[in-house]
Amino acid sequence: MIIKTEHLCKTYKIGDQVIEAVKGVDIEIERGKFVSIVGHSGSGKTTLLSMIGGLTRPTHGKVYIDGINIWNLSDEKLSELRNKKIGFMFQFSSLIPTLNAIENVMLPVAFGKGVSGDVERRAKELLELVGLGHRMHNVPSQLSGGEQRRVAIARALINDPDIILADEPTGDLDRETEDEVMELFLKINRDFGKTFVMVTHNPELAKRTDITLRMENGSIIAREEHG
Repeated sequence: MIIKTEHLCKTYKIGDQVIEAVKGVDIEIERGKFVSIVGHSGSGKTTLLSMIGGLTRPTHGKVYIDGINIWNLSDEKLSELRNKKIGFMFQFSSLIPTLNAIENVMLPVAFGKGVSGDVERRAKELLELVGLGHRMHNVPSQLSGGEQRRVAIARALINDPDIILADEPTGDLDRETEDEVMELFLKINRDFGKTFVMVTHNPELAKRTDITLRMENGSIIAREEHG
């Protein structure tokens, strides 16, 4: 299993109130699978994804990436693992407005160690992959919402991660652009064997993934495999 969680929990204390955002979640995800996580707002989807990605520390439980219990690592080692193993995509592209497309794609490399090869060449190849080879020198304000999302996808792939974690990556897009982005995700998953875990509110997108996990009140209440 490339991803495994054991009894994963996250609680928050707000005043005298204790909120259980995630309650004892156990999941196993095989390498190369495309998994969607669905559920109502506040069901714990984003918190779960954040703990899997090493961004939010669990209150209890374990997260294994390639057999490594990531929350036993030092901050430095955890940062290295995230940079090497995981690409992140969020609802908003979060591009740096003063950087052009290729500079935004190369940005994560600035935080990595031991990056080898021609980074600029790889960034150009990724922009070609997402259909933006002709827009690599445009700044975000010169790109459409869908094009900005494609730059964010290329950026998530720059370190050649094994895992892509996507939190509502199409949430602010129109239907046509949403379909285009999903097709690109499926192509990357199929052609390059990347493991995807995607939080989405869209049941139609979820049906196009290999497995759907449904969350409610911090727990996974159903698992559905799609043919």
